[in-house]
Amino acid sequence: MTDTLIKAISKSGTIRAFAAITTNTVNSAYEIQKPATLSGIILGNTLTAALLCGATLKGSGERISLTYKGNGVIGKAMAEATANGKVRGYAANPQSEFCEDVDVKTQINEAIGKNSQLTVCKDLGLKQPYSGTINCVTGDIGSDVAYYFTQSEQIPSAVAVSTIPNNDNSGVEISGGYLVQKIAQNEKINANETTELEKISLATSAFSLNSTLLEKKNPEDLLKNIFSDVEYEVLDSVNLSFECACDKENLLNALNLFDDETKKEIKRTDDKIQIICEFCKKIYYILPQEVR
Repeated sequence: MTDTLIKAISKSGTIRAFAAITTNTVNSAYEIQKPATLSGIILGNTLTAALLCGATLKGSGERISLTYKGNGVIGKAMAEATANGKVRGYAANPQSEFCEDVDVKTQINEAIGKNSQLTVCKDLGLKQPYSGTINCVTGDIGSDVAYYFTQSEQIPSAVAVSTIPNNDNSGVEISGGYLVQKIAQNEKINANETTELEKISLATSAFSLNSTLLEKKNPEDLLKNIFSDVEYEVLDSVNLSFECACDKENLLNALNLFDDETKKEIKRTDDKIQIICEFCKKIYYILPQEVR
């Protein structure tokens, strides 16, 4: 069954929401990268968060990346998503497991690191991508994305993501999440907008995302929980998938960005260079003479 992300907006036009089930997408990443339990949760949460952020883009060729860096056991997690539902990503230390004597939620929130940063990069097809970096506040993947939108783009947001591995950690039982944002209109918020915001805030805090996902709910059910009794309409739906866009030409272009001395060293090498894609684990071999 294909994973789906659904976009919706309140009837008043002041609040938009994105809800997604990403189980098959995350399982595709699991099959390739075979992460341990803690690493797999961070990988799944980062992929889901990137897909939700990708849904905010407008053009089909636009893309967004989330890069978390810190001093924790995983240290780095990165995911890149397109506006049309394609995503790729990885967790830097794929074999990180839980410790028995530490609270599970604490370990998840500290996996990237207590002093971590989130960098969001948007490629909107312009000359230069736009990027912004924040110091993470909680370590929770979704909460820190919401903090980024609120602080860096002045868009009040709420984000929740969850990944629940199956019993033997061979894959994901269920994963998904949501993103809710206030749409900028007039500077003054009228009484109706305030009421809607309060209702949605209460609704999102009242239901457990983990419990809802384990009930095998779909994105429509998540939206119903989010909007509660606020009227809304569905705008669009997008099919989701894990796909890597790597190819040899892109790798050669990346190598050509190295400084001249490094490229000279590569060219002096007799053996071919092996490069493994961090996302899909595809192996490429580059000959010294191919480096320009």
